Amino acid sequence: MAVIGSGSLASWTVWNDPISSNIWASIIVFTQVVTVISPYLTWTTDAKAISDAIEQLNPIFHDMEATWVQVIMSSDSEEEEVRKLFSEFTKRINLVLDQNWTSISVKPNRGRRTKAIEDSKLYLKKYM
Repeated sequence: MAVIGSGSLASWTVWNDPISSNIWASIIVFTQVVTVISPYLTWTTDAKAISDAIEQLNPIFHDMEATWVQVIMSSDSEEEEVRKLFSEFTKRINLVLDQNWTSISVKPNRGRRTKAIEDSKLYLKKYM
């Protein structure tokens, strides 16, 4: 922002005709306003929290994939064992989401998350 503001000011002094000076003045005003209000914008903290959540969820998803392949390859997998694995992974995912979502200004729709979990349980019950 400082580079843009300073560059705009320098350009304003170089090109001092009415059209370009209004453009450079507008850019300077914009950068100054963004600099003042940026601490109050939540998108940077939201992006950090989402990035952290993704970083923590990736190993869980890799574990899930490897575990489900083992379960599918194993012919003696019991239905209760599959439900237990699903429950363990759901708890791990919910723990990561709960830790990271507290700092996000736009909260995820818990109803949709609950419905997705219920749909997954229904799928497991039906096909496993």
